[in-house]
Amino acid sequence: MTDSVADERNKKIALWLATGVLALVFLASGGVKLLPRSPAAESFEAWGYPVWFRYLIGASEVAGALGLLVPRLAPFAASGLVLVMGGAAVTHLRAGETSQAPVPLALIVLLVGVAWFRFEHSKASKVEPVKS
Repeated sequence: MTDSVADERNKKIALWLATGVLALVFLASGGVKLLPRSPAAESFEAWGYPVWFRYLIGASEVAGALGLLVPRLAPFAASGLVLVMGGAAVTHLRAGETSQAPVPLALIVLLVGVAWFRFEHSKASKVEPVKS
């Protein structure tokens, strides 16, 4: 195996590992928010958000987690989750929970990486039409 082939293989493995970890994180996090007696309910109430907003965020996280696992959807799912995590970071900062803000910010970094590599890979794999 040549170095470039090995490098490409290692990049794909790292991408799938990061994607899998992110999908698990968002599936778990979003799933908890969708529970009727969710531990997140108290936090959302303390932040001043209505109950429906917790369900919206939970559904967005679950949908994003599933979208991350579909290579063609992954850049879009990651971009949507970046918006959700940006809102989470702002919420924590506005609530004075500065120790909680690094978590969504770290997830944003990983999500941007997944979105970037998936987008670049989708561009590279497109077949150009034959010109006559």
